[in-house]
Amino acid sequence: LIVWIFFPILSMDYLDPNVSYSTTYTGPYAVIYSLCAATITSFIVSAILNNGLLIRDIIYGPVAGGVAASTASYWILNPVYAILIGIISAAVQVIIMNLV
Repeated sequence: LIVWIFFPILSMDYLDPNVSYSTTYTGPYAVIYSLCAATITSFIVSAILNNGLLIRDIIYGPVAGGVAASTASYWILNPVYAILIGIISAAVQVIIMNLV
């Protein structure tokens, strides 16, 4: 729950008065889309790899999606890119955590 509150607010920190209104406020929405995709991907990939769910995968997957999207949220203008960032970052995180 802290991840869902913290990362969209974090992406509001990059507001620039020289950028147009429509570009400036897409950051939090991009992070929310990425968090949704990362959460769903974490559940799916963890269930496939482990024949069940591991809580570490469900925790670290959305964190990876939130970090990846919030660092680039200022430049993400299309929600499809935010969803792809969330899917890729969560899948990589869950796969790497299961290899360790």
